[in-house]
Amino acid sequence: MMKNRLTIALPVYKRTDFVRKALESAINQTVGCSILLIDNNSPHNEFREIIESYDGADIGYIKTDETVPQDENFNNCFRYARTPWVTVLHDDDMLHCQYVEFCRDILDRFGEKVGGIIFRNNVGEEEW
Repeated sequence: MMKNRLTIALPVYKRTDFVRKALESAINQTVGCSILLIDNNSPHNEFREIIESYDGADIGYIKTDETVPQDENFNNCFRYARTPWVTVLHDDDMLHCQYVEFCRDILDRFGEKVGGIIFRNNVGEEEW
């Protein structure tokens, strides 16, 4: 059974407009997981402040020492994850509340035969 084998990683840079909704969709999963925000050396501390406002939530935070290209910031999501499985959540997107549960069920059922998991979800305005 999958127990915390998935990290939801959010690579971010500068903009904070939607990141709370993205974080809430990661925090409010029906099954627990690791959450990691990778800040690509933003010139402010707002991301750290946002994470600290989620008192008690297990959200890791990494801020790079220097600004790196976007692909390197995405690679950092995998580099710093503490789990064998990682999903990248863009700061202006949301995950279905059962995303981690769906992944757990697939991994529990098919184990090592799984090379990757892709889900397509559409979130309507009423769910925002």
